[in-house]
Amino acid sequence: GLVNATGLLVVDVHITGTGENPQAGGTVKVQQGAFTLAATGATYTNATMDATLQGQAVQITRMLIHDSDGDALQGTGRVQLESRAVRDIEFTVSGDDFTVLDNEYGQMSVDVTLNLFGTVRALKVAGLVRVHSGRIEVDRVLERFGSSPYEPEARPGQDGGKPVEEPSLPLGLNLSIQVPDNLILRGRDLRTNASALGLGDVNLTAGGDF
Repeated sequence: GLVNATGLLVVDVHITGTGENPQAGGTVKVQQGAFTLAATGATYTNATMDATLQGQAVQITRMLIHDSDGDALQGTGRVQLESRAVRDIEFTVSGDDFTVLDNEYGQMSVDVTLNLFGTVRALKVAGLVRVHSGRIEVDRVLERFGSSPYEPEARPGQDGGKPVEEPSLPLGLNLSIQVPDNLILRGRDLRTNASALGLGDVNLTAGGDF
C-alpha cells in the first residue's frame, strides 16, 4: 500500500446515462503527488497525471513520477470501460535509473520500457527492464521471506474441510530482463533454513540476461 500519500486531485467531470451504463466527459488531474510504497520503501514525489474522460474511455495523456534522486518514470495510456468494468488496457511506461527498491533489503534502480495491454483478466506485459544499479541484502531477505519448515495451515473451504483454491489469472509475458554485471548480492552469516549449517559471508557481483 501507499504511505504518507499527499497531493491535489482536480476533477471536472460531467456524467450522463444510467447507473449500469454511465457516460462521462471531462478531465481528471493529479498534481504535486507524493507517496512511499510500503513494500519497497521507495519514495516518489512530483507526481502528476492528466486524464481525459470520453464516454466510457479514460485517456491518460501524461503521467510523470519522480524518485528521490529526481529521476522520472513517465507514461501514457488508455482504459476502456464497459458497464462500469474495465474492458481493455493500453499503457506505456519508460524511465532511466528509476528507483524501485530502497529499504533494509537493498537498493535498486532500473532502466525500463514497458507496454501493458489486454484485459484485467488476461494482461500482457512486454518490453525491457535493465538493472541500472542494484544491491540485495541476502541475509535480510532470507530472514524475512525464507520458507518455513512448517507447512502453512490450509484455509478451510465452505464444505468444511477442503482448502479453497485461489483462482489464478493468465499473464502474458514477452519481457527481457538485463543485469549487466552490476547486481551486488551480499550478506553476513548466511544459514540454510531451519538448520545450523552456516554458509558464511557472501559478497558477489551477478549478471545475466533473462
